[in-house]
Amino acid sequence: MNKVTLLGRLTKDIDVSIYGKGKNKGCYTNYCVAVNRPKKKGDEESECDFIYCVSFGKTAEFLKEYARKGARVLVEGALQVDAYENKNGDYCTSTKVLVNKVELIDFYDKK
Repeated sequence: MNKVTLLGRLTKDIDVSIYGKGKNKGCYTNYCVAVNRPKKKGDEESECDFIYCVSFGKTAEFLKEYARKGARVLVEGALQVDAYENKNGDYCTSTKVLVNKVELIDFYDKK
């Protein structure tokens, strides 16, 4: 089973992108969630992981409407690892969460 649940803060405002035409038209958004890692004994500060996420359709539109930089979000989805070759010819991987459910912990009313 491939299931990821994250609780963290948005690192920037949501920006929705459009793809396709006609009936195949849709929207998506890429964003980053900063997730605190628990402190280890003896550490002065906790560490933070920056997890890249992508949402589609109604979820992306919902985030665009109500989520703002710094808002706490709970995201659920599946982990996806992509392999690619960079401009130097090196093999690289990129990891992101394909989000299927989002809950806003800090809810903003757009005014």
